[in-house]
Amino acid sequence: MSDIISRLNKLREKDEISIQEIEFARFLYELDGSDIIPVVVGASCLSAHLNGHICVDIEYCYSHKIYGALLKDITKEAVFDSLLSSKLIGNGTELTPLVMEEDRIYLHKFWKYEQELAEWLISKSKETYPLTKEVKNHVGNLFLNDEDSLDWQKIAVYLSLIKDLVIISGGPGTGKTFTIQKIIDALTYSNPEGYSIALAAPTGKAAQRLSESLELEKHEYTEDPVTIHKLLGAKGESGQFLYGEKNPLPFDTVIIDEASMLDITLWIGLIRSISKQTRLILLGDKNQLASVEAGSILGDICFHATNNFSRSIINQVDEAGSIEEKNSSINDSIVLLEKNYRFDETSGIQLLSEAINRGDSDQVLTLLTSEDYPELSMSKPSNEIVENLLNTFAVEPFKNYSSSEDKISFFNEYQILCALRRGPFGVDILTSGSEKEIKRAYSIPDSKLWYHGRAVLMTKNNRVLKVNNGETGICVETEYGPKLQFEGRNQLVDVSRVQHYQPAFAITIHKSQGSEYDHVAIILSNTKNRIFSRQLLYTAVTRARKSVLVIGSTSVISSAVQHSVVRRSGLRDKIWKL
Repeated sequence: MSDIISRLNKLREKDEISIQEIEFARFLYELDGSDIIPVVVGASCLSAHLNGHICVDIEYCYSHKIYGALLKDITKEAVFDSLLSSKLIGNGTELTPLVMEEDRIYLHKFWKYEQELAEWLISKSKETYPLTKEVKNHVGNLFLNDEDSLDWQKIAVYLSLIKDLVIISGGPGTGKTFTIQKIIDALTYSNPEGYSIALAAPTGKAAQRLSESLELEKHEYTEDPVTIHKLLGAKGESGQFLYGEKNPLPFDTVIIDEASMLDITLWIGLIRSISKQTRLILLGDKNQLASVEAGSILGDICFHATNNFSRSIINQVDEAGSIEEKNSSINDSIVLLEKNYRFDETSGIQLLSEAINRGDSDQVLTLLTSEDYPELSMSKPSNEIVENLLNTFAVEPFKNYSSSEDKISFFNEYQILCALRRGPFGVDILTSGSEKEIKRAYSIPDSKLWYHGRAVLMTKNNRVLKVNNGETGICVETEYGPKLQFEGRNQLVDVSRVQHYQPAFAITIHKSQGSEYDHVAIILSNTKNRIFSRQLLYTAVTRARKSVLVIGSTSVISSAVQHSVVRRSGLRDKIWKL
């Protein structure tokens, strides 16, 4: 056995690398073991992909805590030359395990995905259709805006009528759902003979929230929101879909909400199902956490967006702002919603989220400690703080929502969001602590698993029960035993039929995406962690409607705000070509 594989095996035994990494390295070595450098770089590339990157560069390989040590005695020039001469690496035109493009190295599959997505986005964004005066007047009547500032919601609706691809990015409170309603109205008005619209979101919870938020008047051409996987006709866990290039979706327009949660694999499945005749409209928040899997696609697509449009757009929509003479077609397809309708300019939550996005840690700490913003507060982590937190966010609210008919709405008033799953300030400890304190306060036997008012979060879709991953259920006692009540559902589910769930008194920030709560407590930790980032903190803060409590030391909070997660890819360069 080669020295490099032996060394990697030892790392695997120590659980420092995954089984996928060692097996991929072994595969590369068996294909061509004449040079260990491509093997190490290839394993590093796979490691990066498992951590959300689409590609890597040589600098990343050197900075990797495991693979960088294996390359430390080799010059970068030697690594570069070795990669260029290796038969494990190609330029994408032939089938090789790895692809090298400029200074980026990809797994072949993900190079192909990125290339396909970039080409599709550019092609789809080029087509422009005429806007009739009648339809333009109708859109104008949908908005009663007497302000001098540009109404980007209205412009987004105009673009949805004249472009085949529209991407709308905005934070919570900027009116994305309101804009969807107006887009549906405008599209159906401009096509009186009939028009089919599909609505979807990445998760069942997000689809359910979209359905409730829209309050759509039932229209025979508008489908109820579903998950993207259901829309595409996912075939179990195979990753294959019923709809694709040879069998496109039978809709005139497809509207996708919470697009920041889409990874590159789901993007590919989606665009392959969109025919040339079908519009695609996506909405999301480019500043939010990226997808759990590979890529930060929405952030890459919107990275250089300016809200300035080409002359061809301005000629049709004369209120669409400044002309960008050197505009790319992709920029003509993007609208950034800038005005917040939930918070005014003096809102502490709004100011805090903006400071986080800027990476201004000093301003973040100032806002959190200022008496001018009572809706904002911070505390250093301690056992006493956690005890008070459980009482305020779990024990006291329990009485109200457990006795209410509308249990879900009352439960959503207070939510603990954790950055970590394990550890003294993680979800596991906080949820078990919440249940323990609730049982003690309300004289519920410790041995009783299902008690009236217990809140759980589903962690997998269940097609039989029609319950989706991310949905919250509240236990209710009935004459037939304990049942789970889910938001927007009249039918109760027997607890004995529920398998994949976790207590919902505290959840991870990732699980909170797409949700909103009145009062949010964000628990970081008293020590720094590489997963703490401004995107993580921004996502948590923007879940709140009324108040935010951040629990973390000043150094941890500052470090998180200053650390921006960068997912490596070439998509941004390919679609913008600046």
